[in-house]
Amino acid sequence: MSVSRNDDCPCGSGKKFKKCCGAPKAAPTAPAPGGGGRVPTPTQEPARFPVTGAWSLERFGAPAPGDQLEARVLELLKRGNVAQAEPYLRERLRRRPSDARALSLIGWIAAEVGLPAGAAPTAASAPSPTTAAAERFLLIKAWGFGFWSDVSHVLGQLLIARLTGRIPVVHWGANSLFSSDPTANAWLDFFEPLSKVTLDDLVRAGGECWPPKWTAANLAVPEIAKSHGQWSRVPGIRLLGRRESVVVSDFFASILELLPWIDPAHPLHGKSVHEIARLLVRDHLRPCAKHVDAASAFVAARLPSEFLAVHARGSDKALEHSDLTRVNREYHEHIGAHLAAHPADTIFLMTDDSRLLADYRSRYGDRIVVTDCERTSNDTGVHYQQRGDPRQLGIEVLVDALIATRARAFIGNGFSNASVMVRYLTDWTEGDVTLVGQNVFEIPNPVLHDW
Repeated sequence: MSVSRNDDCPCGSGKKFKKCCGAPKAAPTAPAPGGGGRVPTPTQEPARFPVTGAWSLERFGAPAPGDQLEARVLELLKRGNVAQAEPYLRERLRRRPSDARALSLIGWIAAEVGLPAGAAPTAASAPSPTTAAAERFLLIKAWGFGFWSDVSHVLGQLLIARLTGRIPVVHWGANSLFSSDPTANAWLDFFEPLSKVTLDDLVRAGGECWPPKWTAANLAVPEIAKSHGQWSRVPGIRLLGRRESVVVSDFFASILELLPWIDPAHPLHGKSVHEIARLLVRDHLRPCAKHVDAASAFVAARLPSEFLAVHARGSDKALEHSDLTRVNREYHEHIGAHLAAHPADTIFLMTDDSRLLADYRSRYGDRIVVTDCERTSNDTGVHYQQRGDPRQLGIEVLVDALIATRARAFIGNGFSNASVMVRYLTDWTEGDVTLVGQNVFEIPNPVLHDW
C-alpha cells in the first residue's frame, strides 16, 4: 500500500497525508533516559490495557500493612500496566527469592499476557508457535527517534521474533527521522531486509492483527496511538503470547526486559544481554554493501592500519544524561592511557557536536580525523533540526560506526546507543572496548511505561 503526499491520510484524521503522518518530524519534549530516545509529554488520557481477569486480583487480598511496594504493584496491575509492575516484582524477588506473593503476581502477569498457565513464575516461557512459522509475522515499525536508538528497538523485536517463531518484517515509514520518502521503507536505505516478506505482502494477506488498533487496512500507517491512548506503549512482554498471524510493534522493547521471560528450553536462556545483543547483530543486522564499501574507502584513504576510535556525545544527549559533562571529561583519561601505550595512533572521532570537535582538535591537533558529516553547535540533535536530507544523515551515522569497528580500540559513552552498537557490530578483542558509564542496554527504563 502506497500513499502520496496529497492523499487523505489513512490514519483517519481527515487531514492530507503531507500534513499528518507524512509531515516533518519534530523533536519530542520529555527525556526518557536509557530506553533509546525520548517520549513526548502526555497531552491526553494515558494508555490503558483492558485487564482480562484471567486470575482475579482480588484473590491476593490487600497488601501487608506498610508494604508500599506491593500496594504500588497491585495498583499498576489493576490498570493493566504490567510493564511497570514487573520490575518492582523482580527487584523484590532479587532480595527475597522465595517471596510467595511476588512469585504469584509474576504468574498473574504471565497469565494476563497469554503466556502458558504452567510457566515457571521466575522465568515464564514464551509459547512455542502453534502454527507454521511462515504463517506468523512480527511487523516492526520505526521507533521514531535517533538512528541507533531505532536499531536498538529492532534488536529487541528480533528477540521477540526468535522467541515466538515469527518472521520479522521491518518497515521504517514516514515516522522515521531518517526517511526521505514517506511512501518507502527507509530501513532498506541502510540495511538488507530481514526477510523476503514485505509490508505490502502483509496488507494483501489480510490476516488478523494485534494490537486491535491495527488491521490489514491500516498497516501502512506510520503510527497509531504509539505513546498515548488505548493500546499505546505496548511492552514487549505483551507480544510474546499472541496467536494472531500479524503482531505489530511500534514501541520500544529492550532485550533486558525480555530476558526473564525466555523459556528455559530455549537456546538463548541463561545468556546475558551482551551475549544476546551480539548474537542478534551478527545473525540479522547486515548494512548495505555500499555503506560497508564507503567505510572501507575512508579507512584506506584517511586512516592508518592501526588507530583509536572515539565516540563522544553532545547536543541533545545532555537532556537525557545529566552527568554528560563528567563523562566527556573522563574520556581523556582513557585516551591518554591509550596514547601512552600507542603514541603514534591517530584518533578517529565520531561526534554530533561541533563544540566537542573543536575541543578535541585543540587537545589532540592533527591526530583527529573525522568524516564530513552534519553536526550541531547547540543542544538540539541534528536528527531533529530538519536540515538537509534525512536519509543522508542516517548514512553518515551508519558509516561512522562502520569505520569505528575497524579501529584497534574503541572508547565510547555507555549511555549512548551509538557507542553500544559499535561494541556489538563486530567481535572486539577483550579489553579493546571502553564504555564510560553503564551500558544503556543493561539499564531498566521505567519512564517509558510511566502512565
